[in-house]
Amino acid sequence: MQGSFMTKSLIQRRDEFAAAYPEKRRIVNGREWGAIQLGEDGPALILIPGTLGRADIFFQQILALKSQTRLLALT
Repeated sequence: MQGSFMTKSLIQRRDEFAAAYPEKRRIVNGREWGAIQLGEDGPALILIPGTLGRADIFFQQILALKSQTRLLALT
């Protein structure tokens, strides 16, 4: 099954996610933030990576939960 989810590398799947759901940049109180926001229904879940992490490290969780909850992943 060429091109299926299981044959793609983790990096390829992350790159596809980043292209489909680009990070939006905002300045809040003089600090620049990146955010990926998906979902409109259900409870809100805020995903905050470690010091050097980016919002897209949560792409697998975001894809799995986007139909069940509001998600905000920050950079």
